[in-house]
Amino acid sequence: MTPSRRTWSSWRIGMIGALVVLAVVLAFVGWQYWLFKGGVFRTSRFDANKWSTLHRTSDDSSCHRGGMANDIRINILRVGHTSNEVHKLLGKPDSIREGVHEYALGMCSGLRIDFDSLNVHFDSNSRLTFVQIVQH
Repeated sequence: MTPSRRTWSSWRIGMIGALVVLAVVLAFVGWQYWLFKGGVFRTSRFDANKWSTLHRTSDDSSCHRGGMANDIRINILRVGHTSNEVHKLLGKPDSIREGVHEYALGMCSGLRIDFDSLNVHFDSNSRLTFVQIVQH
């Protein structure tokens, strides 16, 4: 006597398909929630020594400063700080344009296709107005 073999009924295939779709949707929702809560930009606390020694090169595809960005944005920089105070904390920005001081964070998107930055905005009196993480 041979053991019975299970057959792939349309109901069984449908259930497996539904479970796969559910797993993908849950993974996507979890990933979006992680990104919404700061994702890669909140993996580390700000460390001035580490921040100042992490410089990027044109062929560096790492997220070298990205993990500290959210901590800097929320806990370190405050509205009203002067540009000199910010420069003492973060060093010289990678670029300055129209009152925005831009600090390179690295390629943090996960796809490694573009550079991200911490943009520190100042008013006409060189006082900090807001800080944003920009994914280019």
